[in-house]
Amino acid sequence: MRLLLGERTQLEQAGQCTGSDDERRRAKAEIDGRLALLNERIVTARPVEQGSEPPADVRFGVLVKVAYRSGPQQGMERSFTVVGVDEASVAEQRFAFTAPISRALMGKRVGECVTVVLGSTQQDWRCWRSGGSRKAMDPLHRLH
Repeated sequence: MRLLLGERTQLEQAGQCTGSDDERRRAKAEIDGRLALLNERIVTARPVEQGSEPPADVRFGVLVKVAYRSGPQQGMERSFTVVGVDEASVAEQRFAFTAPISRALMGKRVGECVTVVLGSTQQDWRCWRSGGSRKAMDPLHRLH
């Protein structure tokens, strides 16, 4: 929600542009359209409350750690958080719930295995952990 509200503020500030009348009209029309779509997303957004106990399965809002059981990264682990589309950032290891990786893992419990197809590569992953703190996990490191 914070990200959506921040984006709305930026768009509103961008609407105060200078330039020729034509440039201002075009910019205003584009910004007004984007603001309308953004306001619709804000109205329908629902915050997800984190429980006191980490969930036993992969779902929206949880931090997931998987172990690569096959493929080019066999023996490695990766952690990421399943988030909404607006919060997704590959660089920050936050994957949208609509991403193929997230969809493959949704509902899986700790210890379950899943086959994930990434491009032309098929990999087997084991859901190693769900829940917990992002700060406590490295994004990618060797299994012991």
